[in-house]
Amino acid sequence: MLAALVALLAVPAAAGAALPLHPCGGAVECGRLAVPLDRSGQVPGTVSLAVQDRPASRRPRRGLTFLLAGGPGQSNISAFADPRDRYASWGSLTPHNDIVVFDQRGTGRSDLLRCRDLENASPLDGGIEAEACSIVLGSPRAFYRTYDTVEDMEAVRAALGAPKVTIVGVSYGTYVAQLYAMFHPDRVQKLVLDSVVEAGGEDPLYGSTFTATRRVLAGLCARGCAGFTRDPVADTHRLVARLGEGPLRGPLVGRDGRATRRTLTRPGLFLTFGSGDFDPLLRAAFPAAVVSALRGDLAPILRLQHRSVDTETIGSAREFSTAVYAATLCEEVSFPWPRTAPLDERPADALAAASLIDPALLNPFDAATAFENDLLRLCRRWPTAPTPPPAPPGGPPDVPVLLLEGGQDTRTPVESGERVAAAFPRARLFVAPRSGHSVVGSDLTGCAEDVQARFLQGRRLPARCPRGPQLFPPAPPAPTSLRQVPPVRGVGGIRGRALRGVELTLLDAAEQFVETFLTDPESLLDSFVVRVPGLRGGTFSINLLEPKPTLRLHRLEFVPGVRVSGVLRDFGERGQRAVLHLSGRGTPDGTLRMRKGVVHGRLGGRRVRGRILIGLLESAGGARAGGSRAASLGRLLDLTRTRVRRLGAPALR
Repeated sequence: MLAALVALLAVPAAAGAALPLHPCGGAVECGRLAVPLDRSGQVPGTVSLAVQDRPASRRPRRGLTFLLAGGPGQSNISAFADPRDRYASWGSLTPHNDIVVFDQRGTGRSDLLRCRDLENASPLDGGIEAEACSIVLGSPRAFYRTYDTVEDMEAVRAALGAPKVTIVGVSYGTYVAQLYAMFHPDRVQKLVLDSVVEAGGEDPLYGSTFTATRRVLAGLCARGCAGFTRDPVADTHRLVARLGEGPLRGPLVGRDGRATRRTLTRPGLFLTFGSGDFDPLLRAAFPAAVVSALRGDLAPILRLQHRSVDTETIGSAREFSTAVYAATLCEEVSFPWPRTAPLDERPADALAAASLIDPALLNPFDAATAFENDLLRLCRRWPTAPTPPPAPPGGPPDVPVLLLEGGQDTRTPVESGERVAAAFPRARLFVAPRSGHSVVGSDLTGCAEDVQARFLQGRRLPARCPRGPQLFPPAPPAPTSLRQVPPVRGVGGIRGRALRGVELTLLDAAEQFVETFLTDPESLLDSFVVRVPGLRGGTFSINLLEPKPTLRLHRLEFVPGVRVSGVLRDFGERGQRAVLHLSGRGTPDGTLRMRKGVVHGRLGGRRVRGRILIGLLESAGGARAGGSRAASLGRLLDLTRTRVRRLGAPALR
């Protein structure tokens, strides 16, 4: 083993290869570097790495700043490239360094690996598709490990002739950065680690995630959950126990406005909550959705589960290679079965390992959830990978390190960041309490971004990040009948309840629009049309190419029996106005006109006039949703406008 490692380390990273560059837009230069597929030389072949370099803006040039995205499998170039910025903002943070972004082997423009069946597999269980992918890839699948990427980085550094590197890594990129620092400690200037994966790699049983889940879930309701629960951890535990008796089935409305039956399982519930570290609206909705499920209403939690699957699906194959994701993890993770274990013995080994975990550490989930997790399922049928990746020759080096963690991140939780910070001699950990995964850009206080800039520029760091506002307070459970909805002020009886039903429908539509756009705006580039189903039925849409944002509702149903159709113009503006038609069993039919929150018209043949919360900006007294929820939506809509402008759409400007 030692002789093999020495032989590996003795092979020149890129055999002295040069990296010719040519202008490719703005100040950026592009090139390609051929590196060995197998640095031991036993398997022939090369990989062509796509590299982008923005030269240092100041002299003397002191090194490179590498930008590393997540995954494994995400294209660094797709993640960091901005046609208008061309890495200029990064260049201002390290002006004496080139800014270098290259696609990891097998991703993006670096000889992309694709397994189309795996790309379409469920995030919950891609085992069969991963096994087929391993056959397609053949023996080269062993050379897409993190160690190979580390040595590719060193090859790029050497080819560009830079003495030192600063590395900014996000999520999986933090793992690459740490391994590079341990394999090449004399080459490192600084490390920025945003959402930290521990240097030991992925835990196949998600131990730190289970631990963080209790803390994050309890924290969501630390200041109360609108009177519907005192203990979301206990609620989730009860739902997990019920799912242990068998999956639960309920309705999920599709983009055609019709409901189909879907299934909720323990792994699905675990994935749903875990995906909330990318999605503040999902986090806020989770406690109430669990309560609804315990009461027999599966629609809210199934909608969140569907949203979580979308959240875990990262763009096109060019943006994220699922083949590299599987090859990296299945080849290098230390699974709870021996590396040479036959396929049919692996489930028993995994179940035994999960059963040994203290139930208190898994709460509110259980050993079966750990055993059935997505990573074990992905790799359970991957062919034997008998050779582990090389171990670093030394520990973390004595270099300046900044670690950034989101307090509500369960994927790479604060606890992991604390352990990594303790391992480096010179490390500072900053926690953005209200943020989830990938802190810079998601921390609305701006602290994480400011701390990163100060660290890279060598300026003094603050003591800590402020707590900041809770982006979204937990929403109450969705009503299951019009009788549960309080009437608006000044309009009694069923008509007042119907007006409140309209208010809740518009509020839910606003939330779903903002969530859809903020979590995946690039998905709208082709059509610029957001089309979203209602919780109980119907749809709404908004065309971002229109000069004024306009919601078109078709039998949109949030409160059972209250179906809202019509057009809402100037969506999100104080002057937004609408003509809405109400229908549905048990609901007084009629037509309403709305402007600046004042609604008037006829319902069931009688005139009505009242004031409602307009989805985003105004709050009626006694509105169940509450003004703070509307204010949070307003803040998120501001972010949405910014992202729409960046995409070039005229709506919501």
